[in-house]
Amino acid sequence: MPASVADPVALVLRTALSGKKGPYSHETENAPELLEDRLAASAKRVLLSSIEYEPAPKQQLLSLDTLKSKYTVLNSSLSAKITSLNGIFISSKLFLSLINNPVTIQDSLPAPKVTLFRSEDVKVGWKGSVPVGAGMINMGNTCYMNSTLQALFHVPSLSNWLSSVRQCKNCDPNGSQLCVVCIIAKTLQSTHDKSGSVIKPILVYNRLKLICKHLVHGRQEDAHEFMRYLMEAMEKAYLQSVGGTKLDSRSKETNPLGQIFGGYIRTEVTCLKCKHTSTTFQHFQDIPLDIQHASTLDDALGHYFRRERLEGDNAYKCEKCKSKVPATKKFSIERAPNVLCIQLKRFGLMGGKMSKHIQFSRNLNLNRFLFHQSSGGPCVTYKFVSLINHMGPSQHCGHYTAIAEASNGQLYLFDDCSVRLISLNVAMSTGAYVLIYEKVQSSPSTP
Repeated sequence: MPASVADPVALVLRTALSGKKGPYSHETENAPELLEDRLAASAKRVLLSSIEYEPAPKQQLLSLDTLKSKYTVLNSSLSAKITSLNGIFISSKLFLSLINNPVTIQDSLPAPKVTLFRSEDVKVGWKGSVPVGAGMINMGNTCYMNSTLQALFHVPSLSNWLSSVRQCKNCDPNGSQLCVVCIIAKTLQSTHDKSGSVIKPILVYNRLKLICKHLVHGRQEDAHEFMRYLMEAMEKAYLQSVGGTKLDSRSKETNPLGQIFGGYIRTEVTCLKCKHTSTTFQHFQDIPLDIQHASTLDDALGHYFRRERLEGDNAYKCEKCKSKVPATKKFSIERAPNVLCIQLKRFGLMGGKMSKHIQFSRNLNLNRFLFHQSSGGPCVTYKFVSLINHMGPSQHCGHYTAIAEASNGQLYLFDDCSVRLISLNVAMSTGAYVLIYEKVQSSPSTP
């Protein structure tokens, strides 16, 4: 497998921070960890260093004002919503997700204006006997793609929907002009038709640039990122096929992928001075969990949904008090997804990997994280269906495999062309990177 694409950057940073002597001046097996420690130690010195500025010429300011006058501000309402979240750190990745899926600021989750695919039409669990997926040929560092496809193809509700998909009107039946949804549906059918043998997922491979422009043939990619790009591309293709590209965000989220994998997080920020609570909702299709201080999946979930105190530099600007005040922030699940996808955050900023084992079980109960559970709402339990495992030192170097439960109740390891039975103990002892669970008990839900 190729070396990490972050290596040249890491090399320059090591050189800049190390000096001629000291433990950072030589390459070691723990170079990524040492570099991250060095960066953390140097952060205060860099951030507190004095930077000299010169006042901009008045003419330049006038030029900027003239330039601004030629444009109209877009998404001003989104800007207001983000401003109202003062005191809450918003990462660049979350900021991008807010643009694509804006938060809803009100006490209850609004109903969609248009429902493209009803939640009750999602068919969880296998419907009869379904063949075990065929192995997939590695076409040059495509284990990330093969493993992601195998993990998704063995999610019963997704497989049930894809098996029922009719070819889009604008797609060529010969395969030369297929949309991403039709490509994935045809590839799934091929894995069923060739069960016990191998297939070449060439349709997906040839459309990597359609799935995401920055994916490069022959380069190892991150399996979780590929999964996100693939599902976004499928959602986009579906919306185009039904003429739903101009719908509001809430209505777009009722597409089949959104109804299968999508849920809603409720965020409540409570001012400790006036007790006012601001409630927002955010659509999600997976939950990224910090595992640095966790040894089990339940520990990591508990840390994610814990009540957090906002104070000091991270104080909250209360819309009632009109000032920054101490507050608490609490996440809870407003609406649980039919399929729960969990990413265990194993990779560091500089490409290093946290290889620790995280214990997880075959069944998962989310009741204590549900908002409505405190008022006697329905129980929500999940059953393990598949996972993606990563072996290797970094995000872009190593090998991906998948483990999934077939309709016969047996667990299989999918390692490119190889498909073989494994025991439950072996499956639970792997260094899982992505875990996928499907709901097994729920009450009827709204769109």
